[in-house]
Amino acid sequence: RDTHAPSMTKIVWLASYPRSGNTWMRFLIGNLYYGKIESSAQLAMQVPDIHRQITARHLMGPERIFIKTHWAWQPEFPLRENTESVVYLIRNPLDVMASALSYSLRVRQVREECVRRRARAVPSALCEDLR
Repeated sequence: RDTHAPSMTKIVWLASYPRSGNTWMRFLIGNLYYGKIESSAQLAMQVPDIHRQITARHLMGPERIFIKTHWAWQPEFPLRENTESVVYLIRNPLDVMASALSYSLRVRQVREECVRRRARAVPSALCEDLR
């Protein structure tokens, strides 16, 4: 074995369902662990998203790295042999739904009139903000 080869970094996975606060958690951990992070670009360098910004530079080094994922753990999970630990974020499902709806409307993935029509099938207590 080459003793001069760089070792793989230990990974702490930040796992969550989409719209559950993972980016907020990445900023919090990034600021605590690496120092002041002021932009999304800076965050991507320090606490990358496995689905978008991961590079070899992130995986080779002396310390641990925090990596965002939305994947569920399974035997074929990439880089599982380098996993040190996992932080699993859980958010109230109603808050996730409201966040996903707000985001979808903002990026125009759904039309507001479609949301209103479908919301009639959901109990009114869950849809007060949609009316």
